[in-house]
Amino acid sequence: MKKEALKSIVLVSMIIFSGCYSSIAIKNFNPELVNSPAGPEFDSLIVVETMETHGSLVPGGLGIHGDHLFAGDFSGRIYAFDLKDFEEVGYASIRNTSISASPQFMGDKMYYLYRKKLLPELHLVKYNLRSGKEELDVAVGVSGEASLHQFETEIIVIAGKEVIFYDTLLIEQKRVEVVEESSCVTSREAGKIYLGSYSGTLYEIDINGKSIKKHKPEFNEPFLTITKIGDNFVVSLESGRLVYAGESGHWFWEHETGKVVATPLIAGGFLYTGTLSGIVLKISIKTGEVVAKFDTGGLINLPLSVSGNKIVAPVVDGRLFLLGASKLDLIQTINFEGRIRTSAIGNGDFLFLGYDNGKIAVLKPLTSQVRD
Repeated sequence: MKKEALKSIVLVSMIIFSGCYSSIAIKNFNPELVNSPAGPEFDSLIVVETMETHGSLVPGGLGIHGDHLFAGDFSGRIYAFDLKDFEEVGYASIRNTSISASPQFMGDKMYYLYRKKLLPELHLVKYNLRSGKEELDVAVGVSGEASLHQFETEIIVIAGKEVIFYDTLLIEQKRVEVVEESSCVTSREAGKIYLGSYSGTLYEIDINGKSIKKHKPEFNEPFLTITKIGDNFVVSLESGRLVYAGESGHWFWEHETGKVVATPLIAGGFLYTGTLSGIVLKISIKTGEVVAKFDTGGLINLPLSVSGNKIVAPVVDGRLFLLGASKLDLIQTINFEGRIRTSAIGNGDFLFLGYDNGKIAVLKPLTSQVRD
């Protein structure tokens, strides 16, 4: 009897302290499913469903892959929701950790970064969405803030002064060091990743060549964001300036906008951005003219989104503004219970937005005006 009791205690202890827990297993997962095309122009949005996680959502932690929405939170879990019925199908997690970057996807595989709460070293995981199992878990060898990128068959981790390249088996291909730590990182653009440093130097990472080079435009102050447009760059700087410059170093225009910490939105030849002082701006990329502006009266620290001919602007205090893209005229304000944690993303049929207490709102476009 004592032996059986002891076995039970050992078994429970193994479950509790093993650290690893995984329960996303989507046997019929379709990674090739194409998102629905953008629907007709709409007049307003209505919240039709609310999905929930159990932790505070990671900024930029929402992503759509195949027919599922994935949501990473600071409790160390990545949740999967079926977009057909908005039901949770499970989550991937390693106990006593936190998710360090938005997950990346390749077919039926998910890649994500985590760190243990008492051991800050970063780990990179390869996860099988069909079997619901971690296939690989490797120590990256660095700690601190990090970003994760995927291009073709390359997985790239950027942390501190290091850029580490992995193949799909998480075998390290190359590790290169940047001269200085980066203050911001752009998303991938045509096989390149761009880093901005605290000193105002712009670096280009060539993913295929696994190399780094310095670009000519130097700004002598920390970068907050970098957006690549053709051969040129739009950068926001610590001083509150927004600058459009060429690879040769020539400045086409600049504006004293106030601090912009979220990557601007590029659509229809215009740049849309929000500032920490709550101003939404529409700027002509060609001329630099400020075509329109709107004051939300709040603080914007997340990227704007575009849906049809509408701009979706999330404000930290829990308000979501729907603006006309042409004149930035106010169409609708939606209030949420708590701070907004993620930008709005869409699949053509719905928009999804994360806010406090791990909640994710499902917003449906309507063709008739819905007011607060």
